[in-house]
Amino acid sequence: MKDPITHLPDNADRSVAKQKFKISNWPTYNKALINRGSI
Repeated sequence: MKDPITHLPDNADRSVAKQKFKISNWPTYNKALINRGSI
């Protein structure tokens, strides 16, 4: 399964995200990224 986020290296994005906060709700996480302007 490929993450929809492609502006970072594959493993870097997932590992950083998991260290800061455990993602259990990807749609909410993606919305937060859009809201802060990363996507």
